[in-house]
Amino acid sequence: MVYIYCMDKRLEKLKSQLLSLSSGENFVEFSKKIMKTSKEIIGVKVPTLRRVAKELEKKPHEFIFSQDGKVFELTLLEGMMISGIRNAEEGKKRIGAYLKKVDSWALVDLLFPLKFISGSEEDFSFFAGFLDGDEFFARFGIVGLLKYFTRIEYFDKVIAVLEGVKCEKYYVLMAEAWLFSEIIIKNPQNAEKIMQKIIKNTQINSFVINMTIQKVCDSYRVGSETKDKLRKLKV
Repeated sequence: MVYIYCMDKRLEKLKSQLLSLSSGENFVEFSKKIMKTSKEIIGVKVPTLRRVAKELEKKPHEFIFSQDGKVFELTLLEGMMISGIRNAEEGKKRIGAYLKKVDSWALVDLLFPLKFISGSEEDFSFFAGFLDGDEFFARFGIVGLLKYFTRIEYFDKVIAVLEGVKCEKYYVLMAEAWLFSEIIIKNPQNAEKIMQKIIKNTQINSFVINMTIQKVCDSYRVGSETKDKLRKLKV
């Protein structure tokens, strides 16, 4: 019991530090609209939180993994600590417990990059293993593929594993569109071919198809001729 008490005290002290770094009520209200979370928001900006994380990394910080997920910034700090883990076995083990506390796209997306991920085939399977989960488990898997596996040689594997996605909530569908658009943007010479394969896959719905095209057309990295061809493929 003494051990648990000490851990609580450290979390309490850390929360007090975060409160002192808050950017104020206006930023809290702004963050609530953007983050779409039910958690308490203190109002610490992400760059400031990253500086706190760097300092935390220099000391024993196991206690952060025991935080209960009720405060957005403490939860994100836990994620940042996981991101800095270099041992793949430990990092991958921590992710599952962390995702159970997640209720916002930001708590997924701000995890990346992950130091324990190298882009190996084993890592591909690791991310694919989350795709059949609930909203933010699935989003984590998709964003992981986006961050490390957008090379053209992975496209067929990516579209195949995405057939395993069961959740059709907004932040999952948007992640799919983001992933597909990045593959096209990085391989513009194959844009039409890639898009046609996506359209032909009956597991990919029209929202994802049209949002993929929109995201590509919004990108400055793709030429106007390619954009015009893709616009004609909207469904």
